[in-house]
Amino acid sequence: MIPKGAPNKDAAWTYIKWVTQSERQAELTRYISYGPVGKSGSAGVGFYKDDKTEMATYLPTYPEYLDDALTSDVEFWANYDTELSERFNTWLAN
Repeated sequence: MIPKGAPNKDAAWTYIKWVTQSERQAELTRYISYGPVGKSGSAGVGFYKDDKTEMATYLPTYPEYLDDALTSDVEFWANYDTELSERFNTWLAN
């Protein structure tokens, strides 16, 4: 997201396009165990920076882990977020 009126808007878009490329996402996994944001990045995941440890199984986006992954129901939270937040805060305060 680029804030409205931000200077260097074109440069910001250029950076966003670069950093979200599949190759960049896969390369990032050499240094930190965050999974690529897109499925196309998963194919390029290789080794940790030690060039010995295969990173794929250490990532939350590893295909075998996705079957057991938690999902978020956007419609549920749109309908119940306020109510549940109030209930949680009341419980927390007691």
